[in-house]
Order: sequence, then C-alpha cells, then structure tokens
Amino acid sequence: MGKIIGGRYDIIEHLREGGFGITFLAKDLLRPGQPRCVVKQLRPEQQFSKNAWKAVRRWFNREAETLERLGRHDQIPLLLAHLEENGNFYIVQDFIEGRTLRDELRDVKRLSEEEVITLLRQGLTVLSYVHEQGVIHRDIKPENLIRRQDGVLCLIDFGIVKAFSAQNLTESTTTVAVGTPGYTPYEQTCGKPYPASDVYALGLVAIEALTGKLPTALVAASDTAELVWQTGLHINPALAQVLTTMVRHHHSHRYANGQATLQALEEALVPAVPTVVNPPEPAPPELDLSALEKKHPSDAGHLSELDLSALEKGHQRPPSDADPPIALRTQEHSGSGWLMKLALGVGILILGGAGWAWFGRGLRLPMLSLPTADTSPQTEEDREATTEDPIVVTANLSDKSWMSVRADGKTIYEGTPDKGYEETWTAETSLVFITGNAGSVSLAVNGDDPVVLGDSGAVRTVRITPDSNAAELGTP
Repeated sequence: MGKIIGGRYDIIEHLREGGFGITFLAKDLLRPGQPRCVVKQLRPEQQFSKNAWKAVRRWFNREAETLERLGRHDQIPLLLAHLEENGNFYIVQDFIEGRTLRDELRDVKRLSEEEVITLLRQGLTVLSYVHEQGVIHRDIKPENLIRRQDGVLCLIDFGIVKAFSAQNLTESTTTVAVGTPGYTPYEQTCGKPYPASDVYALGLVAIEALTGKLPTALVAASDTAELVWQTGLHINPALAQVLTTMVRHHHSHRYANGQATLQALEEALVPAVPTVVNPPEPAPPELDLSALEKKHPSDAGHLSELDLSALEKGHQRPPSDADPPIALRTQEHSGSGWLMKLALGVGILILGGAGWAWFGRGLRLPMLSLPTADTSPQTEEDREATTEDPIVVTANLSDKSWMSVRADGKTIYEGTPDKGYEETWTAETSLVFITGNAGSVSLAVNGDDPVVLGDSGAVRTVRITPDSNAAELGTP
C-alpha cells in the first residue's frame, strides 16, 4: 500500500470498499508500538461547489464529535482522529480484533437460545448507551457486530459514512434513508428513523441467529404486516414475546429504545417467584399442670444476661462484655412422685391466687415458709451463730422460662437455667425472684418441698425476706 494519511497513519491493508467509502487497516506511526487502527475514507456521490463544501465540513465535524462521544463506551471503537486531506475526509478509529457475527453465522448457521440471549443483552447494553446520547445507529446487522477476543460484542460502522455520501449537505434538515435491506424498518426507509428502528434491526439479527434464516426470507402476515418467524421453532415463550415486540411493524408498538428493551428482556427471563403468606403466629399454649410430673430438665442451660426493662416486654438482649461475671452453680432437679403431686396441688392454689394478684397488684400471698425466728432470749453466741447460718433457695424452671434474682437492689443472676438455680445467702439480705414467659417456676427454701409458682405469660415477682415467714407475689 505505502500510503500515509495525515502524516502518521500508514495504510497496510485494504479491508473493504463500497459505494459510500473505503475502509483500510493502518498502523499509527506516532504511537508507541505502532498499533493498528482503522481508516475510513468517505466518498461523496456528488461534486460540491465551493460554498457547499463549507456545509460538508460543518456536517463532518459535527458527526465526528458524536463519534468521539460514543467511543467512550467499552463496546464502541474509540475515535482517534478525523481529518481532511486533498479534498477527502477521513475517520480514524481504534481497531477491534475479532470476528463479525456474520462470520460466526456462516460457520454455525444457528446459535443456541442461551447464546442469543447473551447476544441480546450485550447488543442492548451498547444500544442503550447510543440512544442515551441521542444517536440512532441506523445500520445494525451481523456485519457491524464484532465479537472481541474476550467474547463481548462491539458495535461498529455508524451511519455517518452512508449518510455523508448520500446527504445533500445543505442547511436542510432532511434525514437520509440509511440502512441495509431486510434489517431496516418501514419508517426508516421513509427517512424517519426512531430509536425503535435500531430495536427492530437488532431483533431481526437475533431472529436470524435463532432460525438460521435471513430477514429477507421471512414473510409478513397479509392482514397485519407483522413478520411470521416462529413456525417450527421451540423456544422460551417469554423470549419469543420479547423478540416479537422488537420487530413489530409499526414503531409505536415496539419497545421505545434500547434501555426499555433490555429491561423487558430481563423481566421476562426472571422466573416467577410465588407469593408466600406467612401463617399467623400461634397463641401461647395454656399451662398443662399434668405435664409438670413429666418434666425433668437434664441439660445444663445456657446462662445469658437479660435487660430487666426488656423482660417486661418479653424480649432478650445479647450479653454484654461490660457486665460483671457472676458465679453460679446449677443442680439437677430431683424429687419423688409424691413431692410432685404435692407441688401440683399447691401450684393450683398458687395459680388461683396469682390471677387474683394480677388484678390487685401488690397483694401478698403466703407462698414459702421461711425459718421462723426464735423469740426466746438468746445468748451472744446464739445470736452470732444465727446471723451466720445461710439460707438456701432452690429454683427450678421448665422450658422457655426465664428468671432474674436481685438482692439489695442489685441483679445477681439473670437467665433461663434448664437444670435449675440455687442461691445461698445470709439472713442480712433479701432476695427478689422475677419470673415469666411461657413455662413454670418452682421455689424451695432450705430443702423444703418446692412450691410451683406456675406460668403466666407475663412477668411475676417473688420477694423472700429473712425476717418474715411469708413471701410476696406481685408484678415488677
């Protein structure tokens, strides 16, 4: 070849030539490594006067600015230069190494449904950008879709070359009919293209890839003028509906642009998700006193810390590292059958009293017998021994019960012990047991028979004092 354009683009190969221009492969002599590029020489179909060339030059510069803007997209060749030399106009763009979709279809004839969906997604992605820039390509066909080596389709050869060659290039706003027969919709042949015209062309490219038939081989229904293309083809009905809408005869019945088409495609291919209606939560089970005989917790419970303010609402907060550790020990509940029967009887009485206490808060009920203080005169030694004698309270909780123990205004334990809870304290302190949730709680003092507090579904408190032989039942 040996021809150098603009003093830097060395023509090395003639790629193709048509009635509208010539396309060359060249190398850029001024860039490191002299990378290859594409040089397009625009060939007008007519001679222009001196004044007409001014209009030609303005139009050419305006179209070059459009190509510069479009080339910022990854799937469109980058515009490297546009220049005028010896009465000729040239467009220089980045060279995309790959094969055209036309070359692929010559080899395989047809693409799979999955491959066509990929073709549509990639084509509509770049087409969305083109339409967002206010540009209509006007010549979408397999020859103008190049698959790069990474598998991505790129869009090339915008209608600038054909439009330039056929344009009257006056101050008139007449639109030139540009396109390829078979891929060009009716409104575009009339010189009135819309973004939906590009949608039509890409839809026919996809149909050709699916069916192996050229668009010119398809027939239109005589009554509607709509293309008949699904005969003998078995594909996803949702995909078929999208393609049918893309190639509707009238542009107003198609998707408006690339973005609208891409959105419709993605929505059509998303599998329907059934609506799930969550059933209402069951009501808390009523207390079954007969089941208490069968409940023998055996696994050590997980000791967690609770916020008392949250307990009133039945919610648990996660443990905090800032809370001081509490030394606890658990013991397994044991007892004979007659003890459980006695506990059941007492529990029934307690439940009745608890209901009464709920309506009259603060009502005191005898619940637990504490050691009665000896009123006879005592020696100093007796009083010292009495003061040091510990009082042991054992609490057993069924499943899903929680308990909080407070002494002298301080919380000494909070949790849901599956194996029970035992606390030893001196006669100088008072213990307050706060219980609640759906299970039941029983308390025993110094090994006496346990008394079942019962369940409530609400919070209850039990205060045990060393100077009294009774406990208080109420609410926090």
